[in-house]
Amino acid sequence: IRQAFEIAQQLDETVPEESDDQALKRLLTDPHGQVRLRDLIRDRTEETRTASLDGSAFPIFGRATPDELKRRIEGYWTLTEGLARLLLLGSFYGQEGHDLHPKLWCKAAARLASVPSSAGTEPLLRLRALPAVIATYAVGLGAVLDGKYGTLAMLLTQPVGRESAEPAPLVLAADLWSTIDGDHQRRVPGWERNYTPMSMFLSDRLFGLAEEIEPDEHVFEEAFDRFEYLVALVGADVRADTLFGPRGVIGQFGWKARSASRRTWVGAVVKAEIEQSGASWAPLVAGLFGGDLSRLQQAQAGIMEQVSKLQWG
Repeated sequence: IRQAFEIAQQLDETVPEESDDQALKRLLTDPHGQVRLRDLIRDRTEETRTASLDGSAFPIFGRATPDELKRRIEGYWTLTEGLARLLLLGSFYGQEGHDLHPKLWCKAAARLASVPSSAGTEPLLRLRALPAVIATYAVGLGAVLDGKYGTLAMLLTQPVGRESAEPAPLVLAADLWSTIDGDHQRRVPGWERNYTPMSMFLSDRLFGLAEEIEPDEHVFEEAFDRFEYLVALVGADVRADTLFGPRGVIGQFGWKARSASRRTWVGAVVKAEIEQSGASWAPLVAGLFGGDLSRLQQAQAGIMEQVSKLQWG
């Protein structure tokens, strides 16, 4: 018995510890592992949220200097990176029709977006939502790369509770430009001459997480632009009845409207898809825009108008 115990102990010492990525992939296909999968995502989400709200690492008072903005952006990325990879892989490899999978990824992003209200320096307070933005992009990209528009619809339209206001859909609660506006983005050292530096930052960093899924950078960037364009459309739809009208967040696809071929620009590609498919367009069928073609067309017109008025390029 002692000899058997020693052999087992030696085997335990030689077997490498399972990574979170490996655990995720194993549990996704294990019908008896769904509780462990839920616990894995929940635990990593809570760890990320707690770290992002740590006042000693990310004080909410003080000056939002260019160097401090850069430090925080890098800091929030570093602490969210591991969870973002899990969410991206889960969204891509998970089953859209599963009772648990889509809810797991979407709830994780919504949990990060539920940031407590507080007094402090406004740009620093707003940046606390950056982990939620990163998580939203990760889930959304995984969904778009695999054509899971039902997951994308659940993600962007799920309500996020807020202490000082009515619940808002995640597309507003994790709004990139509300988290860090264009002026503050261009104050970050090295970003001064870019039109959409935060969008470009996320594209670059998330490609590093997604290479296992899509190693072709051109194909990945097309998916990234498609995701951001759909986010803009959904945001425009949500804002349609407000004073702002149908307006959305313009990512790097905005300046590409002037540099890309008219046929290959994501706005033109989506427009052609809608004209061909009408009410059968996959994102509509999945529930975006309430399945209403007229709402989609109104949102599309609003985004096209915004892009046409950009003084970029």
